[in-house]
Amino acid sequence: MKKTKFLPILALVAILAVTFAGCSDDSTSSSDSGLYFHIPFPGGDYFDRVESMVLTVTAADIDSPITAVVPDSMISGKTQLDFRMDVPEGDARHYSILALDSDNQSLYSNQGDFDIAGRTDISITLLPIGSGSPNRVKLFRNVNPWGLPPQPESVLVALGFSQGNGANQYQVFNSSQMGSVVLTPGTDLVIIQANQDTLFYQDYIEATASFDDFVQNGGAMLYFCTAESNILNYVDLTLPGGAEYSNRLSLYNDVIIPDHPITAGLPDELYATYAAHGYFENLPANSLILTVDSDSLMPTLSVSNLGTGTIVYSSQPLEFFRRYRSTLPDMGGMLSRVVRFMLGYDPTPGEIPGPNMMPPGTSSSVVNAREQ
Repeated sequence: MKKTKFLPILALVAILAVTFAGCSDDSTSSSDSGLYFHIPFPGGDYFDRVESMVLTVTAADIDSPITAVVPDSMISGKTQLDFRMDVPEGDARHYSILALDSDNQSLYSNQGDFDIAGRTDISITLLPIGSGSPNRVKLFRNVNPWGLPPQPESVLVALGFSQGNGANQYQVFNSSQMGSVVLTPGTDLVIIQANQDTLFYQDYIEATASFDDFVQNGGAMLYFCTAESNILNYVDLTLPGGAEYSNRLSLYNDVIIPDHPITAGLPDELYATYAAHGYFENLPANSLILTVDSDSLMPTLSVSNLGTGTIVYSSQPLEFFRRYRSTLPDMGGMLSRVVRFMLGYDPTPGEIPGPNMMPPGTSSSVVNAREQ
């Protein structure tokens, strides 16, 4: 299936020149030197939330990050940003861009590497935080959550994925393999499934460094925290980025950003028994909070930048809701929305395939051998 809406597009064009100048929002003649960002703005109400941008350039031979903040006056009412930064010539420069709302939540981003020789022009497409282009999925679980048929696989199969270790394929691993399975940033989406046994979380703690390194270096992770309290209370679980999870059942979740690609078209209030099993604290800086529990307004679904990667945290039992989406249509589509979004597909493609959509001969068993 072709990716339709959130595929990254990055063009780098170098034009030779000789001198440097200060920061500017004006792209002048091609004889000027320096680094020029050309960023077309996405359309729609969601981008209207952006009130500032932070552009940062780093390199091994640059002592301190070079950072510029683009104010709302250069964004509001415009269709494109043309912005100049004074960056020393050299190879292997890395740029990153964050587009922030009024609460400093990250809405869009992009990053890449380039060389500078004289004037360097970089054209960039802003991507919603968390949307990427992994083409391989690695799921970790010891048991199927709530004893139900496997649900993430049904989303992947609907996208044309099959079981295996290649492109557009997925694998399932148990917790004993955590830390030994090779995780490749930019290629893999890692899904930590919900409602696992105590051993699963103990093994996760032992392998925390490998998951943290994966995300910090550009990986994408979807982490479900919906285990029963008598399990998680026995382990000291800290999530990537230092986020913390606490158990508390909530019947209602409020949608905080109704025009986000994941939550577009959903009602302002989501109901289920239970809509969420807990909440998160100490999320990474600039985390984008999509839903909160209506009792205390604590985050239940968020998207976070972590290093050069992203992580989606959910305390909502989305695997359970997908299985029963015929009676829970709003929350029943959330698992598909989140997974599709993180893989770079349109999160709301229309009618969602029926439950248990597994082709003949497809196995949902856990892989018991280390990846070769």
